[in-house]
Amino acid sequence: MKTLRFLQPSSKALVTLYGLIAVIIVIIPEWLAELTFSISKFDSEKQLPWNNDCWQTKPELRLAAMNIKELRALAMSMKIQGYSAEPKEMLSKRIEKSLRINQFTNW
Repeated sequence: MKTLRFLQPSSKALVTLYGLIAVIIVIIPEWLAELTFSISKFDSEKQLPWNNDCWQTKPELRLAAMNIKELRALAMSMKIQGYSAEPKEMLSKRIEKSLRINQFTNW
C-alpha cells in the first residue's frame, strides 16, 4: 500500500518573497507603461499651429506635414515619374526640388 505524501506548507517569508517578485515583474512595468502612455498622450496635444503664415509660404513645412498617401497624390498631379516606389523622405525631397525648379509655391 502506498503512503500519501503531503506537501509542506510554505513559510511566510517565502510567500512574501514571491509576492514581492510578482510586484516587481508585473505591476511596476504596468505602471511604467501607463506613465509612458500618459506622457505621449500629453505631448500629442501640443500640435504646431496650422494657421501660421510660415505654413502657407514654405513648401517644405507643408511637405513635412503630409503623409505618404498625400505626397504620392501630389507627385502624381505634378507628373513626377517613379514616385510610387520611393520612401517618404526621398519623395518629399523630389517634390521640393520640383517646386523650386518650377517656382510653384502656391499649391
